[in-house]
Amino acid sequence: MATGTDCDSLAAVNIESANLSFVQPFDKLKAVLNDGTESYQLPVSSHIFKEAWRQGGVSKATSLLPKRDILHVRVGLARDFEDQPNKCYLMVNGIL
Repeated sequence: MATGTDCDSLAAVNIESANLSFVQPFDKLKAVLNDGTESYQLPVSSHIFKEAWRQGGVSKATSLLPKRDILHVRVGLARDFEDQPNKCYLMVNGIL
């Protein structure tokens, strides 16, 4: 997406709870979403999940996931970096 493009930066996906997990490569919390064909590893920006992870690791963050079959995952589009124009990334903002 080109720098300055006017577009929505928040969206959501519904995913089966079995297809969402957390990992911590390089000491960063990431959510892994599997759509049945591909897996997507997205950084987590949700304060609640990051704080739980800091206190008790992946298992603590996982324990906060809602106990339901389908999860509503809020996904945000980060702005591009000044030194990397036209390059954005997705992040998980929340899970309901």
